[in-house]
Amino acid sequence: MAHQAEVIEEGAVPALVDELFDLTRAAPVIAVTTRYREPLVDVAALVEAVGGRGRVVVLTEGAATDALVEALPDRLGVFGGACRIWWPGLTRDADPLAQPLVWVRPANADAAIRRITAELNAWSPLPSRAPGEGEDVEGTVVAIDPTGATIDIGTPRPAYAHRRYLTREGVDDPHDVLRVGQSVRARVGRVTASGDVQLDLRDRQGDGWAILTDDAKVGDVVRARVVRVFHGGGRLVEVLPGVTGLVPVHLLRDGDAPEVDDVVAARLVSVDARARKATLSLRDAPESTDGAVPLRLMIGGPVFLAERDADAEAAASEVDRLRAEVERLEDELASSRDQVAQLEEERLRLRAELRASRDRAREARPRAARDDSPADSPEAFLTAVHEAYERLYLQGDRERYPLGEVRLGDGFLDSVRRLQGVDAGKIVEVVAHVAANRAHEIPGVQAHPWRTGDGGAPQRERPDGARGWRAALQVGTPSARRLHYWVIPTSAGRIIELDEVGVHDEHI
Repeated sequence: MAHQAEVIEEGAVPALVDELFDLTRAAPVIAVTTRYREPLVDVAALVEAVGGRGRVVVLTEGAATDALVEALPDRLGVFGGACRIWWPGLTRDADPLAQPLVWVRPANADAAIRRITAELNAWSPLPSRAPGEGEDVEGTVVAIDPTGATIDIGTPRPAYAHRRYLTREGVDDPHDVLRVGQSVRARVGRVTASGDVQLDLRDRQGDGWAILTDDAKVGDVVRARVVRVFHGGGRLVEVLPGVTGLVPVHLLRDGDAPEVDDVVAARLVSVDARARKATLSLRDAPESTDGAVPLRLMIGGPVFLAERDADAEAAASEVDRLRAEVERLEDELASSRDQVAQLEEERLRLRAELRASRDRAREARPRAARDDSPADSPEAFLTAVHEAYERLYLQGDRERYPLGEVRLGDGFLDSVRRLQGVDAGKIVEVVAHVAANRAHEIPGVQAHPWRTGDGGAPQRERPDGARGWRAALQVGTPSARRLHYWVIPTSAGRIIELDEVGVHDEHI
């Protein structure tokens, strides 16, 4: 029976928590959380990789992950697209660092599955068994002969890879691409009736042309083996298995005519990886291959055409070390960025919860308190405007829409107290949008000039240069309530002076 992942809804979280702290639990529990409602990892691939050694569960962000984080001790939860492994024997005082938290990079989610698999392998390695055809395996090269390589994949009998299955283009000498002790990944091509496993490494290596362009550039000297002599005198040379280039006659060294199988130093003149063409020169290349760029088809494998060149191997090992260090730092940087993004999402979620809580608290207050308190005094009203601005605008919005100065005109608070049919809190919120210079963008506020009459009458203007504006407190009726205010231009910005609130028809 195939193993499957279980989706844990909010109501099932208490049972999951009980399972985690059950000291009789014998297998790990691996949790996958979602981001934007979807897992970042391939859950089916993860279940296959786990292979019954643990239970995979999926929790959707929101209610389920919130309930889990709330129910677990600090730093033992998981959310935001990350994965977590809880080992058997978990207690409430367990070290969170001992329960692996695996951050998932959307661009390389397979790395998370490999990390989880490695953790499970270290905890309980897979039992030795004969793999099936088409299955991916990892192994170590234990012997090389002219026809291929013997590879230990953890089965009672080592597997074998024939040389025609070592590279996409084939290779004459397996020593050119493999060495004893090298770790390789392969696919099982065939399992014989006697249980012998035959491996295929062709799809588990990089593209030779991509490796050439990544590791060498035009002008570099590389090792090359002559594979053909043309009638006109030019040479076809091989710089990696399946990667060949032309040495034209005019780029041969005077008096030097290398033959097939000769290994020479050649300088790259041009490379077109897309067209799979390269031109090389022997004329301006050194006579010795010492110092040539070390090229190898497989990570950890021998330098091509330099099987017994200790200096070349040392140089390649240093290149591998530096490349691995760069990849590690890039992974750490990407993981840090993901953590920052996830924390920012959590911050915004908590901010939204805080805003909703404030709204609920406000609605729970007595209506009289809601309607009357902002109009008690100029100070109370301006304080309410600042609070509304803090509630309505997140930090990023405040940088774009800073709160401007607000003044209360004579009689404004009296008009607020007299106005019927509109909550004082609504007036405060509209004033906050006006002061942030965003009223014209808010649906239903409809900020527009306060004119001196009907139709195309001019906008009201005071001797001090202030212009009159109005904003909707209600819509859909001629008698809708409006906020009337003046915008006073100054050298430091604009000042909002609140004139009055009232019915639309009374202030045309």
